[in-house]
Amino acid sequence: MACGTPLDAPIPAEERRLVTVLFADIAGFTERFERADPEDVGAVLQSFHARSRQEIEGFGGTVDKVAGDVVFGLFGAPTTHEDDAERALRAALNIMQRTHDADEDDMARVLGVRIGIATGEAMVSVGEGPRVGERVTGDVVNLASRLCSAAAPGCIVVAESTFLGTRSQFRWEDLGAIEVRGKTDPVRIWRPIEPLARVGVEPPDPLGAPFTGRGMELDDLRRVFEHTRRDRHPAMVTIIGEPGLGKSRLIAELSRFTDDLPDLIRWRVGRPSAYGQVTTFGPLADIVKAEAGVLHSDDTDIALAKLDEVVERVMDDPSERSRVRGHLSSLLVGSDVAGEVSLDEAFSAWASFLEALAAENTTVLVLEDMHDALDPLLGFLERLLERDRSVPMLVIVAARPELLERYPGWGVGPAAALVRLAPLSRDDTTRLVRSLLGSQPLPAETRDAVVRRAGGNPLYAEEFIRTMQERFDGSDLMGDPGQPVHAVLSLPPSIHALLASRLDALPAELRSTVQDASVVGAVVWAGAIAHVDGRPRAQVVRHLEELVERQLLRRVRTSSIKDQEEFTFRHVLVREVAYGQIPRAERARKHAAVAEWIG
Repeated sequence: MACGTPLDAPIPAEERRLVTVLFADIAGFTERFERADPEDVGAVLQSFHARSRQEIEGFGGTVDKVAGDVVFGLFGAPTTHEDDAERALRAALNIMQRTHDADEDDMARVLGVRIGIATGEAMVSVGEGPRVGERVTGDVVNLASRLCSAAAPGCIVVAESTFLGTRSQFRWEDLGAIEVRGKTDPVRIWRPIEPLARVGVEPPDPLGAPFTGRGMELDDLRRVFEHTRRDRHPAMVTIIGEPGLGKSRLIAELSRFTDDLPDLIRWRVGRPSAYGQVTTFGPLADIVKAEAGVLHSDDTDIALAKLDEVVERVMDDPSERSRVRGHLSSLLVGSDVAGEVSLDEAFSAWASFLEALAAENTTVLVLEDMHDALDPLLGFLERLLERDRSVPMLVIVAARPELLERYPGWGVGPAAALVRLAPLSRDDTTRLVRSLLGSQPLPAETRDAVVRRAGGNPLYAEEFIRTMQERFDGSDLMGDPGQPVHAVLSLPPSIHALLASRLDALPAELRSTVQDASVVGAVVWAGAIAHVDGRPRAQVVRHLEELVERQLLRRVRTSSIKDQEEFTFRHVLVREVAYGQIPRAERARKHAAVAEWIG
């Protein structure tokens, strides 16, 4: 057999995935280079391919194919991130910026790059190695390609599916609807203008969904803040909760409280970076940059000059100024501290700087997404609280439960408090949904379905309502009485991506167990899963128990089937996403196995 795939080649694993597809090409390239020398063509393409690949891979995507002047980038496979659509857009904006900044003789700049982006389900076959290399099929691929072809030179065009998942992360221009080959109805498109800053001087924006069902937790947070402010003693509060339960919103409500106080309260915010230049102490660098007024556009000399000014202002001792300035400068230039001795010295200098800020004004340091933080940064925060300094400084750590899985003893101590966020009650979720709707009518059946599918997660409730409001005009939310509820309440891409990333983070055997459990149903028995894949039941039980610890399943104390361990999904949408990842043929096989076990 001279051509084709060898008979003994491994068959790549197939899976249904929510992906964001990016197509980029050079407008008018074929016509311009129709009779050009091959070396000239190669030079232009090599430069364009290199900068596109660097940006796509730098934001966690993969370059699936390069053909002529076309680059096909993929986000969401082989690894899913909850912000894949945002990553694709940031990569696209950077590609455009680098093309704009290129030499005036660069042909990609002369002709103009155009990019099309779409988000949707695709069948992905992942081969061995670091890249997706076998097959990505689905309408989302065709749509992104068509949008790329329809885009004007120098323009990024985004499908509605991508816009809905990233509308709050970018400033947008609505381009209306266009006719797209292969689509019966016109397709609405948007152009991203620029990303909105995620790291800032201010706490999270308190606007958005009404604050509901977190009064006790807010009272706890306010008490710790008041104690810190009154007694001038550092403290730390760790807020633990699953994505969407309202960690950032709780912090925002505290900021509203402090805004009403007569004295000035300093807020500084930092978070680990999930892509780009990732450094161990990035969140601390965010705080220092915000205090010094360092902008992303500032070069190193300007940034260090601004740092000098703030150190001069808050540090009285000249020798201390020199020590602190030296160690803070490493944060600004993005270099990590190396060596145990220098790390201790850096910790001392950084702590002295933060304490000087708190001595000047009561200071709240907010560190978000700290489940992604590296160990040395967490160690620094612990040491910061251990120092015997009389300053009013409150450190707020917001994280998912994974932080406590890594550090079971985190957040415990005389100067530390732990706030755990549970899902909202059904009554609170109903009140939230009514508030989000305002005066807009919604059938009772659909409203109850939103409450049920949100499962006590305020972000999910808000995303369902916002998605419906953007897909339907005002009164149309009442919908067609004959239209099934599930047709109106399709899973928003933002929620799908968030849950898919949680499943992707599981070890392979646990991920397989979740998918098998999704086929069994909302109620799951260990024996059924063992029968589906032929695994020992004891092994399945261990995996199910681990999924309980990871808060994806619940253990049912009294099983409805004798001698069978019984579990349920914590959230119906986890089951929905896990089930959706299984190809149809494999689903059918698993369903038949479950039916055989039950029968």
